[in-house]
Parts: sequence; C-alpha cells; structure tokens
Amino acid sequence: MIVLYGPDGSGKTTLSRALARTLLERGVLVKWCWMRGSHTFVSRLSRFLSRFPAFHGTSNPYYGITVPPSASRLWLLLEYLGFLPLYVLQYILPAWRGYTIVSDRFTADLVVWVALVTDDPTVTDSLLARHLMALMRRAGSLIFVTAEVGLLAARSGEDPGYLRRQLALYGKIGLNTHIIDTTDETPKDSLNRVLGILDGGR
Repeated sequence: MIVLYGPDGSGKTTLSRALARTLLERGVLVKWCWMRGSHTFVSRLSRFLSRFPAFHGTSNPYYGITVPPSASRLWLLLEYLGFLPLYVLQYILPAWRGYTIVSDRFTADLVVWVALVTDDPTVTDSLLARHLMALMRRAGSLIFVTAEVGLLAARSGEDPGYLRRQLALYGKIGLNTHIIDTTDETPKDSLNRVLGILDGGR
C-alpha cells in the first residue's frame, strides 16, 4: 500500500494517479483509491446540519458548517463508522486479491479533517484517532505531499489560514514519512521523486 497524504492543493490526486498509471505500465496490479473528507452518511448529515444557523461556520468548506468542539469525539466516531466499510471494500479486499493500493489520502487525513471540522485539535489525541493512525502506520509507504501555503491556496481555493491550520495538525500527528514538496516542481519531477523513493528507498 502506497499512501500520498497532505493538505488541500498539494498535488496528491495528480501525483497518485500518475503513480498508479506508471505502476500499471510496469506490469503491477494496481488499485487507485481516494479517501473522501466525509463518508456517505456523514456527508448527508453535514448537508442536513447546514440548514440550521447553530451549525453555520467555515470549518467545513464544502457544507459551510462547524461542529461544536464538544461533539468532536462523536463526530470522529461517525466518520470512523462511515470509513470502515470503505476500508474493507476498497483496501482490504483488493489487497487480499494481490493489488498494490495507491491511496490519495488515508486515515491521517481523516483525523485532520475531523479536527478542522470540529475546531478541536485535541481530537488527534483520542483513542479512536490513535487507532486510525495505527492503521496509517501499517501502510507500506507513506509520502507526505505539501507545498508553500500561497501555492496551496491558489491551487485549492482555500483560505490560507485554513491551510495553515491543516499543516499544523499534520505536524502534530507526526509520522515517519517521506516528504515531497511540489512548490517548485513539475508533476513529472514529483513523480520521479516518488518513484525514486519506491525503487530505492530514498
């Protein structure tokens, strides 16, 4: 399993898709996966809550809501329950069938997402978050994809302050990972760096 994770606008999707294509050309059996910010029923719940002024906010840029920090553990549990069936169907079963999984985002992104939506950075210290991070560490290769904040904002359309909060949370959870900074690189340059990591462990 190869996981590319990191802030919005860093180039994860472009890079992970290019990596999956390259591995396929090399004869590797590949499945590309994408982890959503919210999963099925949590997305529907977010859409429902957006109707109520009490939940209006900017922590969730897709639905214009903020979940109260007091509900952060509950929200993480809901996200976790939405994640489990996708994890089994998109990751576990294909891996058993011999596929190499290339994942655009994974559980670290889920933990960071919940911390942002609930405006509660302490959610990263919860028992459930630690379990999700343990799943992250079990992945074969972890590659953190990032860029300068101004470029992230230009690419993603997100507020720079929101992106700085994202980066701070990724720094807080801390993982032993390779780092690809796409600020001054072409997508091809970044792909070659990822391939170098996978081929030579650099």
